[in-house]
Amino acid sequence: MQPLWQDLRYAARMLVKTPGFTLIAVVTLALGIGANTAIFTILNAVALRPFDFEHTERLVICWESNPEKNLPRFYVSAPNFKDWQAQQSVFEQMAVFKEADWTLSGVGEPEMLTVGVMTAEMFALLRVKPLLGRAFTATEEQPGREQVVVLTHKLWQRRFGGDRGVVGRDIKLNGKDYSVIGVMDARFRLMGEDYDAFVPAAFTPKELTQRGVKNYMVVARLKDGVTLQRAQSEITAITERINQNDPEENEGFGALLENFQTVYARGSGQFWGVLFTAVGFVLLIGCANLSNLLLARAAARQKEIAIRLSVGASRWRVIRQLLTESFSLALLGGALGLLLAAWGKDLIVALDPGLDYYRVKDLGIDYAVLAFTLLLSLLTALLFGLAPAAHASNPNLNETLKDAGHSASGSARRHHIRNLLVISEVALAMVLLVGAGLTFRSMRAIRAANPGFNPHNLLTMMLTLSDKRYPDAAKRATFFDQLLPKLAALPGVQAVGLTNQLPISDDDSHFGFVIEGRPKKVNKNDFDIASFRSINPAFFSAMGMRMLRGRAFTERDNQIGPRVAIINETMAKRYWPNEDPLGKRLSFDNEEDKEKQPIWREIVGVVNDVKHQGLDKPPVAEVYYPYIQRPEEAVFLAVRSTVDPKGLIPAIRQQALNQDAEQALSGVETMEERMANFVASDRLLALLLGVFAALALLLAALGLYGVIAYAVAQRTHEIGIRLALGAQPGDVLRLALKQGMLTVLIGVAVGLPLALGLTQLMKTMLFGVKETDPLTFIVMTLLLMSVALLACYVPARRATKVDPMIALRCE
Repeated sequence: MQPLWQDLRYAARMLVKTPGFTLIAVVTLALGIGANTAIFTILNAVALRPFDFEHTERLVICWESNPEKNLPRFYVSAPNFKDWQAQQSVFEQMAVFKEADWTLSGVGEPEMLTVGVMTAEMFALLRVKPLLGRAFTATEEQPGREQVVVLTHKLWQRRFGGDRGVVGRDIKLNGKDYSVIGVMDARFRLMGEDYDAFVPAAFTPKELTQRGVKNYMVVARLKDGVTLQRAQSEITAITERINQNDPEENEGFGALLENFQTVYARGSGQFWGVLFTAVGFVLLIGCANLSNLLLARAAARQKEIAIRLSVGASRWRVIRQLLTESFSLALLGGALGLLLAAWGKDLIVALDPGLDYYRVKDLGIDYAVLAFTLLLSLLTALLFGLAPAAHASNPNLNETLKDAGHSASGSARRHHIRNLLVISEVALAMVLLVGAGLTFRSMRAIRAANPGFNPHNLLTMMLTLSDKRYPDAAKRATFFDQLLPKLAALPGVQAVGLTNQLPISDDDSHFGFVIEGRPKKVNKNDFDIASFRSINPAFFSAMGMRMLRGRAFTERDNQIGPRVAIINETMAKRYWPNEDPLGKRLSFDNEEDKEKQPIWREIVGVVNDVKHQGLDKPPVAEVYYPYIQRPEEAVFLAVRSTVDPKGLIPAIRQQALNQDAEQALSGVETMEERMANFVASDRLLALLLGVFAALALLLAALGLYGVIAYAVAQRTHEIGIRLALGAQPGDVLRLALKQGMLTVLIGVAVGLPLALGLTQLMKTMLFGVKETDPLTFIVMTLLLMSVALLACYVPARRATKVDPMIALRCE
């Protein structure tokens, strides 16, 4: 230990003696390590451990699966779950849950809550307990006994002021009294959504006969020692027995089991992989710069090192001392990087609020983050410190100890190493610049994409009629028949649209359909499937969409009128490419009359395509039908205005309360806000890659500047001779620029194929631009060359100012 403390004390003295070098090194490391730590902190929350449950590796999501209908993962019906639960032997517990939108009333202004409807075993399965009160019991899963509720911590704080006396009180949910029996801890998050409350899933006798109604997600905990493969085999066997007993409702459906963390990390790997690669490159460029600094520092300390070696120090002893200085710098940079990471993490979440679902803002520096930062700091120290230490510990003692100062061979070796480091910096910067350029162009293409509607001055909101006062379609239809005219009459309102699904949404409703006169397709890869939208007559006008052929819906398209439909342009071209679809009829798979005969809908219009799944997704076949013919519980309203739509929110809320004092509007935001939130991840990627690329470009330019400045300083005597013999300043300038730009050209030549290979990882993340886009490669190459030329020009220009007499006298 004594030699180690001696090395540490000496390293501290050397770093304190050169504060400029120490500051530059620590800040460079802090930027690189901090960026990596910030990304790791979020990735740790989002993908590696998104939920803090006991033995998460034993948690399993159980799906129903029907690949033939393009449903590789689908929800589970109540009777299938009950059969799985009764016949399995591989799980400790099994539970189901689904999401529902319920209205909280009687406590201030009504509010729409996101409620988790789940069986009582869910809390035990996840190994969590309420902060206050208790969880559900099995007896509360029975119809008539299910009117109990467990609140989340955030709802308890927001609506009940953190009152511990809330347990035992009754609150009104969907018009019914529910007794509050518990409050969850602030850290608890159920899967899938940010819930407000939890209620028991009480299966009705009718629900337990409907194998075709698949709307629950199943979560299970494996018994100790049971593998996922064994569990899959058993549930598959149970499902096969179910299918044999009830082939009509369950035809084609099997079972699929997946690890819990795999399910909830799905889709994040590519995004975070690209960012991790980017920040890794920034750190590598920073390491290359520090290696160059250490080589220059070693050149200045050559005589000191030569003296230590000549008086008996071993080469390993010198290397250890120099590495100790590198490790000290890395640990200081890592400590500062932790502070920058905490700030950077919050900044990233602010840029993409969707990340806060995982409560990233609430996460402190845990052991995983500390271990990652420490390991990264130590690895970084080896990366930037080992080569300079090895080189510095092997000087030519005879030459070094002479007053002439430095050995030519040592200088040449350093020169080659420094050039190789700069080449690597330029190559990595080239990759980042191309990646940032492609992402930026993709983001611009997304923002410029035509959504198929006019998002300006459009206010959107959701309203759900799910309580006992709206038990059937007629009641729901009457509610909107009365409310919509009142909203349309408000000053500044042009039109009020209603739909079951707004554009630019992750959600979708799609069903199979049959075209009259054509055989139903049976090929598993060629089913006729379309997305279905329920709308009112004013919807197209409110959204700013265009009728291409035929007519829009009218008030005559009501409950007693003929069944009608409107299709989009994509569907018309796909299914009626050379004919007029108007007057043709189709039938949904889920629409039959009392005699089990298909209900035919006549196509009365063709409307322009709308990008429902996202601005970067192509339009799909869509069918619109009148809401009044199939009123649903949950709908979205779209209010087109001639004034600032946000100014209409109080009046719209008041009209809804006047219609029903216990109904609440939720998700009130402009369509432009909705669209901005939808592309938040793309915007975040473009911004972060741009920042990392700019930082990489700056570091590479500084590294190049340092190499040319060092080379000019080393060749001062030579430059003086050239000038004394009649060389012009322009000749000296060209000589210095040639040396620097040759290094840059080699770096670009290495970086371009590397960029071509790595951008293949981004292929599926780009929209409107190819990963091999030549314009991006050309522009980014020119940008890098221009910055590099400037970085070379400054020290090269200084070389032309050398006084020949002073240069000749210095040797």
